Formats: sequence, C-alpha cells, structure tokens
Amino acid sequence: MRVISWNIRNGGGKSVDGILNQLSVWNPDVAGLQEFRGMASSKKIADALRDLGLVHQVSTVDPVEPRWNRLLLASRIPFVTHEATGVCKESGRWLHATLDTPDSLHLMLMHVLNRFEGSKYKFQDEVIESFQAMRTTNALAFGDTNTGVPNIDEEAMYFLPREGEWFDRIREAGWEDVWRANNPEAREFTWYTHGGSGFRQDQLFATESMARRVTEIRYDWGQPEAETGRTMSDHAAIVFDVEMNAP
Repeated sequence: MRVISWNIRNGGGKSVDGILNQLSVWNPDVAGLQEFRGMASSKKIADALRDLGLVHQVSTVDPVEPRWNRLLLASRIPFVTHEATGVCKESGRWLHATLDTPDSLHLMLMHVLNRFEGSKYKFQDEVIESFQAMRTTNALAFGDTNTGVPNIDEEAMYFLPREGEWFDRIREAGWEDVWRANNPEAREFTWYTHGGSGFRQDQLFATESMARRVTEIRYDWGQPEAETGRTMSDHAAIVFDVEMNAP
C-alpha cells in the first residue's frame, strides 16, 4: 500500500495542475493532505483523487471559514473515522481513521500548529496521549508537525529543546520516527525558509508492529513546474510503502 503525506500549500493554489499530475505519478492508495481548504483548487484535487480511485474521503474543512488550512484523507480502502477532542478537534488539524483491513490499520493525519498559533504544545500533548493509547495497535501517524530535533533537523537554530523532547516522548510511548530510524545519520530537509535554511518538519511515526512493515520511505519534492522551475509546494511529500500482508 502506497501512502502520500503532503502539505500542498495554501490549498494548492496556482500549482493545482502540477499537484494533480504529481499525485497521478505517485499513484497512492492513501493520500493525506495538509493545508487542504474548502476552495476550488482543493476541491479539484479531491475530485482528481476520486478519479484515481481514492473514492473514500473525509476532510476537516470548516464550511464557515473555507480558507482555513485543514486536512483531507482519501483512500481506495473504506475506513471509519474517530472523533477528535481538545485542541486537535478545535484546530481541525487531526484526523484518525481505521481502514477496513484484516489488521484494522489505524491512520492518523496531522498538521501540528506552529508555536505562534497559540496551542502548539497542548496539541503535541494530545498527540502523545493518543500515541500512548494506541501503542499496542497497528497504527501510522504522519503529516507536517512544524517540529524537529534541534541541531539535527535544522540548518539554522529554530527548534526549541521542548520540541526535541517531543520526539523522546514519542519513543517512550512506543512509536518510531520511521525516516530517522532508517537514516540515523542523514540530514534531509522538507521545508526551506525564503533565506534557504532547511528544516525536517514532516514525519511518519509508527507503532512497533507497523515500523517493520514500512518497506520504503522517502521525501519527494516532485517534478518542478515546467514554466517556473519551482516546486509545487514549499514542503516535500512523504512517500512510503506499507506491507499489508505481513503477520
């Protein structure tokens, strides 16, 4: 099963056609999009995913405020969703679904608030609570966390010690940062400032039973736009494959 996690920037905007083409190239079974909005460009992406066979969809778009950044989860496989609580619910930046598979695979899509949006650390506490409750299940969590480990996941000083400690708490909860586990010494970045400083702030986390079933994971910026040479989003996507037949 191929899964794509991607912050598409501002609902896709003017890059929507390139985004559609790239999603077709990746050909995912599940797509989790961040900065999805209730606007024409995002709706075009959702429709295109349906055309690709990802007909089971849910979003957290607020119909009253369609321009706010929200989430879309689209899948070839049917799923049921679980009600969020707290800041995760209020922000519309958390989706928890269980796929209709023999192993009842849980997927958690997130877009963690940044520290200037007021409730980042409460959001992260709630993520830890969810991880603790799900540690013995088959579960994957992914998205733009606006967080990394200081001095490792950054080219310029930005991440705070408490943000690095969040990764320690994730490990203590029985989950693994899958890309880092597979690339312990590597430095690769998923978002850059206008000044060119890179940060790895998009991650895939997995419970112990699922970490070994991720057969491939990479960050992928996609094919640059032909006319401008620019990437379609300011974030790299997480592209990962999951073994669905493993015991």
